[in-house]
Amino acid sequence: NKDIYRKMASLKDYTTICNSAPSEFLSEVALRNRQKLIDRNLGIIQHNLSVVDDLFTRYSSLFTWVRPKAGSMGFPKLLKGNVEKFCDDLVKKSGVLLLPGTMYDDSRNHFRLGLGRKNLPQAVERLEEYLSKHYS
Repeated sequence: NKDIYRKMASLKDYTTICNSAPSEFLSEVALRNRQKLIDRNLGIIQHNLSVVDDLFTRYSSLFTWVRPKAGSMGFPKLLKGNVEKFCDDLVKKSGVLLLPGTMYDDSRNHFRLGLGRKNLPQAVERLEEYLSKHYS
């Protein structure tokens, strides 16, 4: 029904065309504290990089790792097996979610690794438990 669709589209314009007032207020508060937020986030990323560097050093026969020069994402490569099967099995058996590179049109067995989460060290522990059971 084109008339109902037009009315729905018009309503959507009125309800989503600009940010909500609470979101704008919270953004302003964040901007006032941007250095504190930047320092916090960079600290988390730097700590996580050291955790991941250590992991990939210990499992160098299973992964290659090029440390990102900027940003909070890495794109390691799985050297043994299919990355889609690896990521699927990993999330099902350990609850650790890694996105296979095929989601980004990469066909070279890479996966996406986010470095900005505070609980990354716990996720790496679960990943290592999985690796010790399935790749030892």
